Amino acid sequence: MEFALALPIVLLLGLTGIEYANWTVTRMQVSQLALQLADNASRMGTAASGGKVVYEANISETFAGTQLQSGALDLNTKGRAFLSSLEPTDVTATAPTAYTIRWQRCYGSLTAQASRYGLQGNSKPSGMGATGQLVKPLPQGATMFAEVYYPYTPLFSSVIVPSTYFDETASMVVRDQRIIGKAPTATSGMAAATC
Repeated sequence: MEFALALPIVLLLGLTGIEYANWTVTRMQVSQLALQLADNASRMGTAASGGKVVYEANISETFAGTQLQSGALDLNTKGRAFLSSLEPTDVTATAPTAYTIRWQRCYGSLTAQASRYGLQGNSKPSGMGATGQLVKPLPQGATMFAEVYYPYTPLFSSVIVPSTYFDETASMVVRDQRIIGKAPTATSGMAAATC
């Protein structure tokens, strides 16, 4: 009799725990995707005289790597990623006072989602990111800013999870000397992943 009375409560607690654990793991995976995208993008480019040149093929390969890392989440068909190059507006300034999203590329079929932090060509006087967490590039450098958006699909019910939509960001300073101040160089036969 006691078991029959306690079973619904135990079942409810168990299912709640499983749902919340799945939500937490999925959010962590989406956060890691944003971090890996920014990190990989900060190292991309092909060596040339005067610094690395970013080609559209480099960006495509970076997004392909992010898709592989997403695994079962399948970022391409279920989510959306934005990759922005935040650079000083005056690329020669040793003490920049304003910044610009020089170029931005997108990946994923969740096309209804727009970037929450600006579009290509937008001026960012104080930096890019959430209020109180603004990032900016080093003088004569660039910062890669990644945004990943992903809808969470509950196992049982969305009532017990804090949200059913993840929006994670990450940024990394470009590590190598990169030629900045221009859009990525076109790659023959490859369309740019413009937004």
